[in-house]
Amino acid sequence: MVTAQPQPVITLHDGHIGLLERLMQTTYRGTITAGRKYTVEIYMGRTDTYDYTIEQCVYNSRITFIDSYGCLRRDNVFVQKWESEQYAVPGTVKRTLVHFIAPEPVVRIECQLRIYECCACAQSYCERRPSLEYYYNYNVPLVCQYPISLPPPIGSGVIPGDGMYRPGPGCSQGCPPQPYSPGGFGGNGWYNNRDFGGIPWWIWLLILGLLLLLLTCLVCIVAGCLLARRRKRTTIQPLPPPPPPPERQVYTIDESAQTLPEMRSTSMQVEHDLAQKRQLQFDDGGIAIPLRNQPPSDTESIQEARTQRVYSRHNYEKEAHGTYPSRRYETIHMNGHLPQQQYQQRTLTDRRAMSRYQQVVRTENSDQHRRLQRELEEEARRKQRNEEYARRIEKHLEEHRRHPYSEPPSGEETFREETVRTMRQSSVI
Repeated sequence: MVTAQPQPVITLHDGHIGLLERLMQTTYRGTITAGRKYTVEIYMGRTDTYDYTIEQCVYNSRITFIDSYGCLRRDNVFVQKWESEQYAVPGTVKRTLVHFIAPEPVVRIECQLRIYECCACAQSYCERRPSLEYYYNYNVPLVCQYPISLPPPIGSGVIPGDGMYRPGPGCSQGCPPQPYSPGGFGGNGWYNNRDFGGIPWWIWLLILGLLLLLLTCLVCIVAGCLLARRRKRTTIQPLPPPPPPPERQVYTIDESAQTLPEMRSTSMQVEHDLAQKRQLQFDDGGIAIPLRNQPPSDTESIQEARTQRVYSRHNYEKEAHGTYPSRRYETIHMNGHLPQQQYQQRTLTDRRAMSRYQQVVRTENSDQHRRLQRELEEEARRKQRNEEYARRIEKHLEEHRRHPYSEPPSGEETFREETVRTMRQSSVI
């Protein structure tokens, strides 16, 4: 079904009116007076399917007051332009109002409009300047002339105040009122009837939407596969169980193999050897080993005695210089007593050492004071420990002096004491 194309209308009003005033008035019955205010109106219906733009308007064939983008060129004649908004609703009208002040009593306005087959695509065309060449379009000329008695120019159609198109002398009766424009994309045959290659535009839009939906699904599937693969790679593998511990080998001790009598006999032999060494006598000059029990003709015995004398002197010098401070007390108590002169000399030496420490302690150096204080404390602890050792050794040797060759009573406690005594005597030797 072919529908009729809309007809735009141009008319004139007295004064400067608004967009909501004097709607659908197509006839002007007033007069033109120089210096008075007037309004030029262009309006068109069926705006839910069609829209228009003003490409050019000329006043009295001299002043172009609207340019190619539908913008008003303001001056002292044309002062303001208004255009409808929100007209993309069935039953509404698009209006364009131009306020001007007539400089002379004659008004002739020639406008060139372009009609587009679209819905509100040319709204605010001067501000937005959208690209509309892809819409089907055609040109429509409009002319408004007052007073009407003026002869129109040759070759142009005249639209008087009643809005009806009347062809001019240069146009025959069969001249169409709405010539189609052959130029631009709007005149191409492939876009006529709003289709592409014989396929309606809404089918192309549906195909485009399906392609976008398919592309979105593919992207989601690929992203899901990559995420699942990454999770599979980052899954924590369970640790293998630890290896079983190695078997421990338990060794048993055969108690029947212990030879307690041999250890007891060894302890007695050590005591006998120590008893022989107690016969050594210490004096100021050195160590003298009596050889009254050795025959003078036995050369090997004499050589062995000399060797024992040398080792005894060497050990005595070590003890005298403090190399083994703990052995000094053991040697003294094992030999019975300490000479009075030697005891006094050593006591004097200890007092001199303590006086040396007392002088150093009074120094002002805090680090040296703490270091020497620690040395004094260690010396006191060492003396206390040595006195305890000496007391125990004296007690033990006192028992041996009373019973040098008595057989100790048998028992577990006696065996433990003999073992400890043997170890201490071995360290002394």
